[in-house]
Formats: sequence, structure tokens, C-alpha cells
Amino acid sequence: MTNEFEYSMGLALFDFIPVLLSSAGLLYLARAIGLIHPSIRTQVLASALLIITGGFCKVFWKFLIAATEVHYPVLNNCFFIFLAPGFTLLTYYLWSARKAYQQRPAPGYTFAWPLLIIVLFASIAGYLAVAFPEQRKWFLALLVLVTVSNVVLIWHAVRHCLQLNLRASAVLFVVNLVGVFVLAGLARLGHQDEAVQWVEQILNAFTQGALLAAALMLYKKHRQIQSQDHSLSTNL
Repeated sequence: MTNEFEYSMGLALFDFIPVLLSSAGLLYLARAIGLIHPSIRTQVLASALLIITGGFCKVFWKFLIAATEVHYPVLNNCFFIFLAPGFTLLTYYLWSARKAYQQRPAPGYTFAWPLLIIVLFASIAGYLAVAFPEQRKWFLALLVLVTVSNVVLIWHAVRHCLQLNLRASAVLFVVNLVGVFVLAGLARLGHQDEAVQWVEQILNAFTQGALLAAALMLYKKHRQIQSQDHSLSTNL
């Protein structure tokens, strides 16, 4: 094991916390989207599960390094391989749900756009992997897609929360996005000692906790709206 990949068991185990928080947040966001637009409930859940799978691949990669001192590159690589299509599709489905909520459903052919984007960036990543086999330039293409998709996803989430007068939820979505960018900046500093890594993981837990709280409030709001609509239809 090289010094580049060093994680204590305590740090590796703590890393499960932000992954669990983000997983719960993504599932609540997916369920909220499903309440808005029931016809895409299965697809949006599958998109969230792609992101969750990528997150668990990363955390298990760290855990195995701490436990066995063996580096499994495939688990590390799967992080962006799963996140890129997951965030792209989840963003599309949130946009589609917002259109449906505004009584302006998106035409079916618009689903081709996220698929084309995924294929394009996957092709670029594949080319870079073949052209530069000794370097990880391929992941830069997927990193760009994940970053842009995440920003657009949060933008739509914030806009929708403000339309529902969920200001606290909107603020927490923004907090999550800011935290993600701060963590990305810290990651660019290169190899860090364990104290700095602990700071990063605690910040990450706070960041993903903000996502969970924001998504939970959004989900509860739509459950309330659904219950009110059901009561109204029953009375009529």
C-alpha cells in the first residue's frame, strides 16, 4: 500500500456515516419526486440507487484499505462510474417532476437528452482511459458531469422548495452544495495527515446531514399536499 492511501480503522468506519446520511437524503428526495410525478417513481429510485451504490463502493474501498492494507482500484473507480449517470438521471427526473407539478409535463422525447449526455461523457472517459492508461484522466470527464449535474439538481431543488415556501429546506440544499465544493477543494490539496482527514469527514457528515434534512422536509411537504388533495377529492 502506498502512502497515498492510508486510512485508520476509526476513520474508515466513520466514513460510513456521511454515506448513510446522503443515501437517506437521496431516497427521500427520490420519494418526494415520486409523489410529484408517480409515473417515474421507479426510474427516479433507480437513479438514486446508482448514486448510493457509488458512495458505498468508495467507503468499502477505504474500509478494505484500513482492514487489509490492500488497494482495490475497481471500487475507487466505481465511485464516479456510478455517480455520473446517477446524478444526470436524477437531475432530469427532478426537472421532469417540476414540469408536471406546474401542469406542463415534459414530452417523452426529452428523456433522450440525459441519455445522450451520459453516452457522450462515457465515450470521452473511455477514450481517455485508453489513450492514457497509466493516468486517471478518464475520471475528469465523469467529474465534470457529476459536478454540473449536482449543481443543476440543487438549483431545481432550491427553486421547487421556494415555490412551496420551504425556505429552510432551500437553505439546507444550498448548504449541502457549498459543503460539496469545500470538500472538493480540500481534496485537491493532495495527501493529508489523519487529523485533516477527520476534519474532512466531520464536515462531510454535516454536509450530507443537511441534504437529508432538506430532502426530508420536501418529502413531508408533498405527503401533506397529497393528503390534502385526497381529503378534498373524498369530500367532493
